[in-house]
Amino acid sequence: MYKLLIVDDEPLVRIALNSILDWSSYNIEICANAANGAQALEIIEEKHPDLIICDIKMPIMSGLELAKECSERYGRPPLFIMLTSYSEFSLAQEAIRYQVVDYLLKLELTKDTLEPTIVKALDVLEKIAPKEENDTTEKSLMPYRDKFFLKLLHNLFENEEEMLSQADSLGLNFSSASYVACYCEISHDSSKNESPEQIITLYQSSLKMFEELISKYLNCYLVTPDMEHFCLICEFDEIQSAEGISPLLENALTKTSTMIHNYFGSTFLFSVGTECNDPVQLSESYRQAKIAFSAASEGSPIIFADTAEITQKEYKNRTIISVQNYIKEHITERLSLSDIASVFGLSPNYLSALFKKYTDVGFSEYVQRARIEKAKELMQDSTLKVYEISDMLNFDNAFYFSKVFKKHTGMSPKEYLQYAELPPKN
Repeated sequence: MYKLLIVDDEPLVRIALNSILDWSSYNIEICANAANGAQALEIIEEKHPDLIICDIKMPIMSGLELAKECSERYGRPPLFIMLTSYSEFSLAQEAIRYQVVDYLLKLELTKDTLEPTIVKALDVLEKIAPKEENDTTEKSLMPYRDKFFLKLLHNLFENEEEMLSQADSLGLNFSSASYVACYCEISHDSSKNESPEQIITLYQSSLKMFEELISKYLNCYLVTPDMEHFCLICEFDEIQSAEGISPLLENALTKTSTMIHNYFGSTFLFSVGTECNDPVQLSESYRQAKIAFSAASEGSPIIFADTAEITQKEYKNRTIISVQNYIKEHITERLSLSDIASVFGLSPNYLSALFKKYTDVGFSEYVQRARIEKAKELMQDSTLKVYEISDMLNFDNAFYFSKVFKKHTGMSPKEYLQYAELPPKN
């Protein structure tokens, strides 16, 4: 059934509209009622109605403002039927621009005047249905496309043939003249003390709105490696100079992030990689964007890799420090090279090479040392047994833990405990 939302600031009008027709006979159900546009906007976000009967002039947010907001936010808004008075005829004419199917004079609202408009709206909805079926197909492919683009950004395909074959099976056509990867971070005001569920909803709503709005300015695909970061893969029909891409992207990212900040309070930081004319090279554009990202700030929220004042060596050092801090914070969890590489948007081979170069030890050895340091810290708690500490740090068994502990400290856990209990010398 199609879902109908009724919006009017007059309670009697809302009551009348609820009973004026046998809605079920038109395959319509009334999903909610609202007293103004602002209230209706919240309901639209939650219930996604197909049709809205709305007073064109209301307090807080008018019907015209509501239709305009839906048009800007969703591209194809719910269909509107506007209720007007004679004095609001010019407003009704303006409303036609926002895919309002018809307008009705309030004083002449009857079953006979409303019914033809509802039939007209249903005819439009039925024509839209095939597109929605295509949208469903698109949505079913999205998880696979996300995985595809993450592999592309991290250069994980064996060769170009494998990449193009998978792209073809997902309906992706890389026929554009050039491509650019943007690395993006989204954050919210932590002082509001929202629950984890509210924060997740806020992130999801912000990302959804960002994806819908950015498409008005750029042809791009949005990928989310984690809840706080996302990547934009942008494509251009013509090869642009650096001076040509920068204003295009800056305008799109600024306008989109400003609108979302005004609505949700979300803050965005962006870094833009170098332009490439081959999708295989997007991994390099993405790498350059990540190198440049540390230069982004609230004062300079959009950084371009071509102009960023940060060297690759600085980037690698900062990356390793971030990974080391992550290991320390999650040392009681099972830590694998591939899992941590995924968290930081790196390939496992690249992260392994960074570790060897900047820490003088391999990844596994570093994690093992960090676990032993944590074990020594836990041993200060006299209530913990050796096997309990072994379990807490995810060692296979207490014997293996003792073996590794002795390798790094020169003594067994028992000897270390005895040593630690000795009174300090004067």
